[in-house]
Order: sequence, then C-alpha cells, then structure tokens
Amino acid sequence: MSYQQAATRAHGASPRAIAARLPLVLLLALLAAPPLHAAQVNLAAWRFQQDLVARLGFAHADQQRRLQAAEQAYRNGHHRLALRHFLPLARAGNAEAQFYLGQMHELGQGVPRDARRAFGWYRAAARQGHLDAQHNLAVAYAEGLGVRADIRKAVRWWIQSADLGNIDAQYNLGMIYIMGHGDLRPDPAQAVRWWRKAAANGDALAQFNLGTLYANGEGTRTNYCEAVRWWRRSAENGMREAEQVLARVRKHAAFSRCW
Repeated sequence: MSYQQAATRAHGASPRAIAARLPLVLLLALLAAPPLHAAQVNLAAWRFQQDLVARLGFAHADQQRRLQAAEQAYRNGHHRLALRHFLPLARAGNAEAQFYLGQMHELGQGVPRDARRAFGWYRAAARQGHLDAQHNLAVAYAEGLGVRADIRKAVRWWIQSADLGNIDAQYNLGMIYIMGHGDLRPDPAQAVRWWRKAAANGDALAQFNLGTLYANGEGTRTNYCEAVRWWRRSAENGMREAEQVLARVRKHAAFSRCW
C-alpha cells in the first residue's frame, strides 16, 4: 500500500521594556523634589503606573482597530489599501501584519511577487512565534523560495509550528520523514509521530497515511485494526482512496477481525 502525497502545504520598545525603565525615571523625579512620606511615594508611583497602563491599553486597542481594518480590506480584495494599513503595523513589530505582508509578497497581492521580501516578512513573524509564518518559512527553506534551500532549517521551523498546533506542518513533517529529503534520511517512527498528531487533528491525508503505516508495520508494529480505524476516519472526512482501500481489505483474512 502506498502513501498519498500532497503539495507542500503551504518597533520600538515593548511594554515590558518600557515598564522596566520606569523605576529609574521615577527615582530621578523624587530626588529632585522635596522629601515625601512613604505613603505619598507609593501613591505617586501607583498613579504613574495607572496612567502608563491606560496609555499602553489605548495604543494596543488602536493597533487592533487598524489591524482589523487591514484584514477587512484584504478579505474584500482591496490589497493596495490593505498594504497601506499592514505596512506601518508590520514595521512596528506586529506579527500578524508581518505574516500578511509575507503572504501578499509571495502571492503578488497588491505588490509584485517577491519571494525574498516574502521570506523576510515570514521570518520576522516566525521569530515572534506566529505558527502560520513558521510553517510558511519552513516551506520557503524546503523549496528554496527567496532563500537558499535548507531542509534541516525547514524541519526546525516546521517542528516549532507543529508543536503550536499547525496541522499542515505536522503533515509535512510526516511526509519528510517517511520519504527522506536530500541528506535527511527516512525515519518512519518520526513519520508515525507527526502523522498521528495531524490525524488526531482531523487531517484526512494524515489519517490515510497513518493507517497505511500501521498496515505495513512501518515505524510501528503492524496493527491491521488500527489501520482500519484510521482509514475509516479518513473516509469519513471525504478521502475516497480510504473508501477504496477499506473495500479491498474487507475481503482480506488479516483484516477479518477488524469489522
């Protein structure tokens, strides 16, 4: 039995840094002022912190409003308008805006296609923990899009994205490990690990391939009933190949006790 393949799926200081500098600023202000009682000092500090929290909260809310406006423009196909909204947000360090810009440069939406710029924005967002950017960055490394191909860097970024729950990253890791790639040798046990995660998350291709691994005894002990269980789930999710395999193995003696 064979596996089913799919194309590789593809600013300034932070609030914490600002807050870390406040005690020094407050101390300098106190040294220049007449002596205060402890209660007065605490009250002054509390009022200063409350004012800072209010200002930071307003800035965050404003950024969220601008991000939502950019996303709405993008969904409506107004890519140039979306670009004008996303660009200042991305430059200010907003990971979601950086991800969108990577996608827009990759697909040529409102800007000319530019794999190198797409790679740069994906990397900026990925470094901030954006799981979809991590996945797309891995695809760029795997396929040499805007950067020199490096399958090991691709795998490292896919693992980060997969650990955060990206199903496409989980699926791609399974495919890389079952097939091997360049100097990366096949590792069926790792393929089982990652396809099991993607399968548990409802990916029909991963469910089909995981069933095949159980049937063939690759990366795990042969378990025909476990194979049938995953093929059934794949078929329920619309995988016609799984339905066909189930029809064939139903007549096979090795699978007879699994129904």
